[in-house]
Amino acid sequence: MFALTSDGSAYTRFQRALAARNPLLIRTTAADLPNVELGDAMAIALVLLDVEPERYGRAAARWHARFCLEVKGVDLTESGTVLALLGGLTGASQIGAAQALASVCETHGIGRAARAIDEWLGPRA
Repeated sequence: MFALTSDGSAYTRFQRALAARNPLLIRTTAADLPNVELGDAMAIALVLLDVEPERYGRAAARWHARFCLEVKGVDLTESGTVLALLGGLTGASQIGAAQALASVCETHGIGRAARAIDEWLGPRA
């Protein structure tokens, strides 16, 4: 259960911080959450990719580790593919990498991550 303030729940404040694309505000509001779901962690990583690219690599590596731990049935091949796709978001083929990563997330039931990728991809496609 999230605490309510005059600004809404902690999760609502976190969602507003994501929409504002403010990394400091995102970190502050995420700290108020009991946990950050994998889909929301992807949204954070994508904001960092655009706004603080020097921090993206660490965020992507953490997301990849969580993906491997939290998603059932991930084998070495899929793990390597997902890691390569995360790296591909920084390169010339970022549209293809993003589409493939969103597909992997959708396949594994991580709809929030897929939606975050689709939203990030929107202006680029």
